Amino acid sequence: IISSPSSRCERMAKSRDAEGAAKQATPPRPTRAWVFPVFLGVALGLLGYAIIMPGKQPPLTTRPVHTPHSETAEATSQTPPPATTPASVTTTRKPTSRATTASSPTPSTTVECTADLKRAYTMHELKELTESLELCAQDTNDGQFVLGALYHRAHKPELAIMWLEMFLRTHGTNHTAQLLMADVATVGGRPERAIRAYERVLEDMARVTPNTWARTLFQSATTSADNLNWMRELGSSFTAVLRKTLTAYVEARRLVHARAAYTVLAVTNPNDRALQRHAADFMTAIGLVWDGLKITMADLQRQYGQMYPQQDAYEPVVNASLLLLAAGIDAHVINLVRSALRTRDIGELELYATHCGVNVTGWYGATSIHLHEAVELFAGCMKAQQVLPRLFELGGDPLQENSYGYKPLHGIAGLGNAALVAEYMELLRGRKLDHEHVLDHLGQTPAHIAAARGYADAIVALGDPSVASAADQFTRSALHVACLHRFAAGKVADAVSGTVQDCPDGTLVPRALPAASGGAGGGWRISPSLSTEVHCDIDMRENLTPQQFVVEYLSIQRPVLIRGALTGPGWDAIRRRFRRGGFAGIFGHLEFEAAAIPYAPAYGLHANWTTIGRFMQYMTELADAADVDVNLVEDPSYIFASLPADSPLLGDYSIPACLDPDVTGIIPEKVQFYLGPAESGAPFHFHKAAWNALVYGKKRWFLQPPPSASYSSVPPRTWYRERRELQSEPALECTQESGDIMFVPQMWGHAVLNLAESVGFASEVLFGMSEFSIG
Repeated sequence: IISSPSSRCERMAKSRDAEGAAKQATPPRPTRAWVFPVFLGVALGLLGYAIIMPGKQPPLTTRPVHTPHSETAEATSQTPPPATTPASVTTTRKPTSRATTASSPTPSTTVECTADLKRAYTMHELKELTESLELCAQDTNDGQFVLGALYHRAHKPELAIMWLEMFLRTHGTNHTAQLLMADVATVGGRPERAIRAYERVLEDMARVTPNTWARTLFQSATTSADNLNWMRELGSSFTAVLRKTLTAYVEARRLVHARAAYTVLAVTNPNDRALQRHAADFMTAIGLVWDGLKITMADLQRQYGQMYPQQDAYEPVVNASLLLLAAGIDAHVINLVRSALRTRDIGELELYATHCGVNVTGWYGATSIHLHEAVELFAGCMKAQQVLPRLFELGGDPLQENSYGYKPLHGIAGLGNAALVAEYMELLRGRKLDHEHVLDHLGQTPAHIAAARGYADAIVALGDPSVASAADQFTRSALHVACLHRFAAGKVADAVSGTVQDCPDGTLVPRALPAASGGAGGGWRISPSLSTEVHCDIDMRENLTPQQFVVEYLSIQRPVLIRGALTGPGWDAIRRRFRRGGFAGIFGHLEFEAAAIPYAPAYGLHANWTTIGRFMQYMTELADAADVDVNLVEDPSYIFASLPADSPLLGDYSIPACLDPDVTGIIPEKVQFYLGPAESGAPFHFHKAAWNALVYGKKRWFLQPPPSASYSSVPPRTWYRERRELQSEPALECTQESGDIMFVPQMWGHAVLNLAESVGFASEVLFGMSEFSIG
């Protein structure tokens, strides 16, 4: 088609309406006329290849991945920019190199060409657009913009970038086009190109010299708040672009630029609490714990001043900051780990040595980080920046508590770093502090919290025998708690000068139940190649009451599998709607991200968007392949996402009776939905306490107590096949079946491998130390 005299363009022209027109002779084609058809042919060939050669992945469509800071006050327009046609483009058409006939009238003006392109863009018609392009695109810059916008809407970022680049060569100051380029580059995984576009817009809006935005940003981040009035005066549009630029900085791992952008935005947007929280989290994630805490304190002071304008905010703010730091200490460690796993350059890890005095360059290229390593880094940051001494110097009260009665020492002891506990105890020297002063609402001391996590060294660092020997409301000492956890009994016994023989009878053996039926249920398909053996290295219970759940598991953060817990009319209705045969018919239109691991963008990995209907087709193809013993080449995709409160999937949903918040005191967070084929799942990670309700399917859980917990980006199928046997400390295992609930305690490492197609819900909960968690 490209080289033939009867090209597609000419055939199209000859077929046009010939009414009232006479045939005209075809002029000879100029010698360079082949360039554009070849160029167009290559572009369309690439487009066609992408359409007809999707590979063996599910039929997914790409969409921008939204981060917590990607919202803007003004959405990027996808309509053509205001006419800025250069003088060289006149209202009369240049001589064309195409064959023209009287029966094939062509647009005679740039306006007509642009109108054709705009109409095609509006109708989202690639065919009509390419025909119009053959007539007009070389003659109008607006046409190049419209084509780039249409390719963006058609999820073809490389082609969109190509045409937008052509437009921007002569329209570099067009904000609409630059912002569209930034959006396209973000979707296409090119954050550096997005940054270039955003910075060009910021320079123009701020009226600074081109290519000097970075210098302007760094100077602004180190100046006083009064000197940033010029940014405030630029208004919400400027702020929106700067926020998007910040997101691109984070994606590109330009951490120094991101720090400066967060600093400026936090100062110029003091009433945006979400922004303040994200800025504090980011600072902590790169090791700047004190800087993050200062942002939190400033935000608290503004809030307190607004609520109690006649009172001095200093003392309550300092006390709240100390408590927030301790209660959110686990979340800070998680932020550090997530940031480190996204590292692309060893220089990023060297920042931790600068900020915290801890060398973690050995993490470069790592796909897994142990919790104890991350805790050591965070404790180093606290020590290097003198965070605790500074808070005490400001007058922080160590006996402040949250609504569960948890004091800062509970959180610090639960972190398990003996040096940090010792530093805190040294700061308390001279203050009368026995176990009565550090009890939570269940009568537990910091020693109980450390024992529940297996941190014997932290118990020793507490240095007060009365704290270690005190009994809670259920007459359990720290050793008794460790006995119930089993894995920590020996070390904790040594720490409190006891022995495992002091453990109450029956505490060292997990409770078991008979094996269930073994099917996936609901018509969902089970993998024939995976072992479906049902066993559990943790307690298995049934008919568990909320009171029993609190006393035996929640209060001491002990994992448990609750058999057949999804009872009641609401769950019966969910089971009916979630049967495989009708699931796609009811929910097939809903869209979700899908990737080899949940929340892949948090690890710096790519995720695709798909509908449940298309994803179900993908799952069927995988199940059919497994039935004939065809091994997967790649790790299967998995849907795992938070649901809005009005999601159709949550019809008839309620928290299971055994977890009743009115009895247990838990504060549920957003409900998450999951759907995946056999061999999909989640890699090792840790977070706040959570429960997982399996409506249909079968899952194998791998659990790691806090001392051996890890955070990984390796998909569970790959880990199970290639790395499971290499674990220095084997994980505890348990098989979950349809209707079961798995409770995973805070900061316990856990991975999940689906043994069958699985569908259900999960939710993290706030309880105890995590009530004020900011992660």
